Amino acid sequence: MRIGCWSILWALPCLFGLPAAGFSDTSTRPFWTEQAMFRFGDELFFTGRASCSPRAEEGRQKAYEAAIQEVLNYTQAPRLTGVPVETQMLFEDHGDIGCPPGTVTVWRLLRIPEVPLDAMAKRARQSVRQILPETNSTFQAIQDLTLRVGMSREDIHERFGLPRSVLMRRSTRDVQYDYAQFGLMLTVDEAGSLLRWHLAAPQSATASRTSPVDWIPPLKEPPLKSNPNLEPTLDLTDRLRGLEARSHHELKEDAGIICSRRWPRDPNLQRTCEPYEYEHLKLIEKQARQ
Repeated sequence: MRIGCWSILWALPCLFGLPAAGFSDTSTRPFWTEQAMFRFGDELFFTGRASCSPRAEEGRQKAYEAAIQEVLNYTQAPRLTGVPVETQMLFEDHGDIGCPPGTVTVWRLLRIPEVPLDAMAKRARQSVRQILPETNSTFQAIQDLTLRVGMSREDIHERFGLPRSVLMRRSTRDVQYDYAQFGLMLTVDEAGSLLRWHLAAPQSATASRTSPVDWIPPLKEPPLKSNPNLEPTLDLTDRLRGLEARSHHELKEDAGIICSRRWPRDPNLQRTCEPYEYEHLKLIEKQARQ
């Protein structure tokens, strides 16, 4: 059975709504909703939560304020000035346990460059030491989730949980892990060892950035010139660009394969799953061509 140049091996159930927010239960919340703060590369991430908000807009604002408070707790500064703060991701849960019907719990993940933030923290600690010389000036411990080439599949899952979707390219056997609710795309080899990754720019960067800090775009590998007959190298971290468009028939075949693997003992659930999975694959194709 032909599955095309790219094969969808497995995909977690998902819902599509606002591009900046997800809606799910506890089992499918992104890993960062359980982290107050963490480091990834040379940037720091802080999570704020607003529980049982009557409106999503109100919850987003309160979650932002809660995340900013986490930043202030880390820096020990009285206010946050001169540091670029961006929203990396929002996550919304309309069925949070313990909340009244009609309310929403919102998590907001803020992304801040480490260097200016730590510089602010050092200044704040110096000011405190001038008043209280015996004050401990060490930084608050923060979990480091930075990736490294060669990291195993198990280590990746331990850090970030299961990806939202997993895709494999037939010609190279490289596998992509898509952590869409964090903006992270990983590429591993057939044995599960990490080859490369790309973290998407903050969602708010285009609309609200006022600081002259540029987020690094994904690197693109130049095409091979030594042998024109070889297939050009593709940067698989570029969020599925370069996927070949597939026909309606191929997408239906792939949807059937996914659903049969997800519900191997229940044909009824397979038939129910297929149209939803087909729409999911169609959306991936559309995004890949944009």
